Amino acid sequence: MAGMAFVDPMMAMQQPGMVMQQPGMVMQQPGMQTMMQPGVQFADPSQGMGGGGGGPKATGADGGVSLSAEEKVTVVLSRDGGVQSLVVNGELQLLVSDPAHGKAVVPLQLGENAGFQFKTHPNINKQLFASDSALGLRDPTRPFPTGSAVGVVKWRLSSIDEALVPLLINCWPTQTGGDTWEINVEYELAASTYPSLTVHDLTVVIPAPCDSVPSITASNGTASFSKRDSTLTWNVPILDASSSNGTVEFTLTGLASADSLFPISVNFAGAPTLCELSIPEVRSADGGAPLPYTSTASLVVESYTIA
Repeated sequence: MAGMAFVDPMMAMQQPGMVMQQPGMVMQQPGMQTMMQPGVQFADPSQGMGGGGGGPKATGADGGVSLSAEEKVTVVLSRDGGVQSLVVNGELQLLVSDPAHGKAVVPLQLGENAGFQFKTHPNINKQLFASDSALGLRDPTRPFPTGSAVGVVKWRLSSIDEALVPLLINCWPTQTGGDTWEINVEYELAASTYPSLTVHDLTVVIPAPCDSVPSITASNGTASFSKRDSTLTWNVPILDASSSNGTVEFTLTGLASADSLFPISVNFAGAPTLCELSIPEVRSADGGAPLPYTSTASLVVESYTIA
């Protein structure tokens, strides 16, 4: 299920020796500030590294190394079914809290990740990443900056493959007579593609331009109608492989056509990332001794629309 190739017009430079599947993203843009820290200089994380502003902000690991992976998901679905676009942008940030642990190597365990394109920061040893999936500095005698989170690797997926969308939302309107409609909205978690994915705080907002909604039935979570906003909002606090499907059914009167039900907007957070990536250990670049570390992984919706 390979995703579509992409070329970011802001990031046309390709680095040699770093090919996972397709040309990826450049980690640094011209004109970005550098951190005047001892050791290797990195782009200022507050300026971002290639769109979307700053990445996830890692937090201290009791004087060790903190690693934070975050993905942002953008989805556009068609009301008639099918995926118009799916884009996943991810970044792994590293934060060293104690300069004694600045000389670090981070081995990664990567899954198949079909369609994902990876790009390491220019200061990362690309040959080491390509051969061993490990993140270390090009100059192993120099440390990572202390006290500032830096992006060390990015990844991206662009696709119209429905199986890769983490959570599908479908709307089924049926006209029962005149201007009365029965509406069925369902979600389906892609548990077969992402068996470990857990979604939190799912919110589906459906336009409902009418005076009242006489009947609302939700199989999971809660649904409520707002006359002021002319919307019906469906909230599901948590869903995973054991609750991968759910529906909300309601009746609307006064709709001229089903077009009034769109666009539907969706928001949620989840974990882990869609890209299969785990961190089993962090080692010292001097001798390979284990270093204390913590790691987190999450995904958020940047935009999700059914139009």
